[in-house]
Amino acid sequence: MDHVVARTTTTVRLHTGDGLPVREIDTQLRYDSRDPLVISFVFLLHEQNVLWALGRDLVAAGLIAPAGYGDVVLRPDDQDPGRVEFWFTDGGEGSKLSAPLSEIAAFVDRTHELVPMGEEWLWLDLDAELAKVLPAVE
Repeated sequence: MDHVVARTTTTVRLHTGDGLPVREIDTQLRYDSRDPLVISFVFLLHEQNVLWALGRDLVAAGLIAPAGYGDVVLRPDDQDPGRVEFWFTDGGEGSKLSAPLSEIAAFVDRTHELVPMGEEWLWLDLDAELAKVLPAVE
């Protein structure tokens, strides 16, 4: 099977909630059929790029209803139905980002065209994945 990669760029908003203005961040979305369960978000910051890898099913579910719990929650934006919210927490600190719902939905749809839901296992190299987590046996 020939592996495929999809990319798109969008702008997300970082909502600090501390009275500071909303910060817009150029963000690249990436999907690689070698890792078919993941959509990567690469936040293109001046200091450095930050990569977040989220489950494709979590992103898809969060477009229509609250999804996830704990450190990562996605949901449609209550205040702006044209946006989806990403809530990230780390040790009690939290961040809210929002992105254009239609752009994220179109990208998720594109990933489903490339690798249909339920067929991800066909694209995985299980031997390579096991070698990453298991010690070499001689």
